[in-house]
Amino acid sequence: MTRRLFGALGATGLAALVLATLLPTGWVPRTGLGWGKEHFLMYFATTTILCIASRRPFVVAVSLIVCSVFLEALQGLTPDRFPDFIAALAGMAGVISAATLVMLWNSANASFPCTMDGTVKTLDGGFKVVDANGNLSPMSTATPIRAMLKSLRP
Repeated sequence: MTRRLFGALGATGLAALVLATLLPTGWVPRTGLGWGKEHFLMYFATTTILCIASRRPFVVAVSLIVCSVFLEALQGLTPDRFPDFIAALAGMAGVISAATLVMLWNSANASFPCTMDGTVKTLDGGFKVVDANGNLSPMSTATPIRAMLKSLRP
């Protein structure tokens, strides 16, 4: 459910990027931070949301980098805008920064051995339960975790 929600938010962010890029300048709300920071922040936010929603953040990052360059090139077709290479680089920097952070977060979560219910993943794929003294006791994967935790309580 959360992946769908993040996917919908990411699609909304991408649509906002396209509209902000191709609409006339007077129609686009500005933050006052300057166009470079606005490009960076918008691409950073959109990439973060889409990378969380996707199982392949690298593919999302490459796609959004291509999208950044393509949208800047399309600005040459609008009457009141012109393509700017520095703006495309600001968008790329936002994409690369966000994708790197999400990939680092994902790898840190994957390598962290503890789960929320008091079990610890072992290298062989099994589980061990942490008792009240902090000792690890073996547990078969067929044993329900809640029953095992109840047996450890005094």
